[in-house]
Amino acid sequence: MLKSILAVFVFSFFVQNVNADGILLSWSARDVSGVTEESFNEAKQLKAAQIGEKNLKVSSWADAYLLVVASMSHKEDKNLLKTLSLQLTNQTKVSLKNTSRLIIWERITSGEILFEGKGYQVDDDLFTVAGRANWVLRNLTKKNFGFVKVASSADDLAKLQKKWNRFLNGEQIEEYQNPFETTEKGLSEIRSREALEALVAAIKPTKEKEKVTKDCLQRLYKIDELPKEPNSPAALCSPDTMTHRYLAIITGNKDRQTYEWWKNWWNTNQNRLSWNKEKGMFEINK
Repeated sequence: MLKSILAVFVFSFFVQNVNADGILLSWSARDVSGVTEESFNEAKQLKAAQIGEKNLKVSSWADAYLLVVASMSHKEDKNLLKTLSLQLTNQTKVSLKNTSRLIIWERITSGEILFEGKGYQVDDDLFTVAGRANWVLRNLTKKNFGFVKVASSADDLAKLQKKWNRFLNGEQIEEYQNPFETTEKGLSEIRSREALEALVAAIKPTKEKEKVTKDCLQRLYKIDELPKEPNSPAALCSPDTMTHRYLAIITGNKDRQTYEWWKNWWNTNQNRLSWNKEKGMFEINK
């Protein structure tokens, strides 16, 4: 019994300390469907040589997450780091399964991930071999030379790979500088153009979002419809509640608008936006 309790404690502690690029509002390793004590222990037993092979076969968010868990036991393995660097030009993509509360902004914009208002935010595109390789490299080395994005070209990836190779050969390489830095505290996860576009897209009504909302209302509050009071805790069952709040924070528009309104706003203003570092929000150039 004691051994089982200790195992669960170690499991929870370890997975909570795998770095995200950010935790938006709240998140727990328990939110990753498919991650269990058994799968965690199996991941810890993987040899360094197996991790690169595993990255080529990822098919779910749990697979990707356990890839980082496995790699943490091999932080100093030079061969693993070089193997991952070699994979930085591999643009092979899979449609990740079971992505609840995973936040990759561009995949939310494309409709491949449902935004639930909170979760584990990653700047690399974990749908691709290259994106996962870069994400693992950043976790292992605590270095950041840029991201693998959905729109990254072959040339972009080759340049990123070159930076990693130079670093792994002992050179001092300048790290990535965030263009959306701000003096405002908190919510750094939503302060980017990719996040803004995704939040606008996330307002669109979908059956999947309706199901998530209804399941939450029934499970937590034993009701079938959202309350009319906007400040009711049950309102948080709808992902739209937080999406509207985030949009207000990074655009200054405090009014709750429809998806059609926000879509028109984005189409009209996306090329006129500038970043206000002091306010931590986008402004429209006149």
